[in-house]
Amino acid sequence: MNAPDALPELLSRCDYEPIDAYAVVGDCRSAALVSRRGSIDWLCMPHFSAPSVFAALLDRRHGGRLLLRPRDIVRVARRYRGGSAVLKTTFECAAGRATLTDFMAIPGNEDAPHRLFRLVECEAGEVVVDVVYQQRPDYARARPDIEPHGDFGWVYRHADAVVLFDADAPLALDEARQLVGGTCRLVPQAAGPSQFRRGHGRADDLASRVAQLGAQLGLPLLLAARHVVAAAVVHRPRLPA
Repeated sequence: MNAPDALPELLSRCDYEPIDAYAVVGDCRSAALVSRRGSIDWLCMPHFSAPSVFAALLDRRHGGRLLLRPRDIVRVARRYRGGSAVLKTTFECAAGRATLTDFMAIPGNEDAPHRLFRLVECEAGEVVVDVVYQQRPDYARARPDIEPHGDFGWVYRHADAVVLFDADAPLALDEARQLVGGTCRLVPQAAGPSQFRRGHGRADDLASRVAQLGAQLGLPLLLAARHVVAAAVVHRPRLPA
């Protein structure tokens, strides 16, 4: 699935799900709907009444989504961690088991960025994860081009926001400059290397890099390691020139 022309085909296989198949993660100002198949299908930022960032809930092909979906899913189980709003989804797959963790960070004040985090980790066997980032701001009425942005992956600009999408996984930009995606082959930490350009050996390294880039740039990004795929979406007004 690394070929960019395969991304629209993958999206065409993403069907609508019943509303009771969604769980919610939020930061008291906004909320994301997470499907049982690993897709963020609805998110408005920076607040509930803002235009949507992802709206596949209404239009599965063109609404926009952030998909981290293991292949060959056999069973799915979900729970919230303790009394928190941290959602953990366990995928039992044909050749392994993976856990997807989703949460939003509570902003410290009204001017702080709003951040959504996603983390997929292989716990047993081998799991292949399809990753697709489809940007469709303003209820899919806007389609800003995604542009390469050096070491920081891909970036798009819309209205008063800038969005950066970065990955260590072998992702690609499609010819229309509207989709970024690829395939991540994950194994447990003790099982050896997986297929990534720049591997990070520990989740702590990922968290550190997310925090560093978020503090410096205030931009959305996606990072991946040998054993985990970590994603963060950060909404912040565009900095003045």
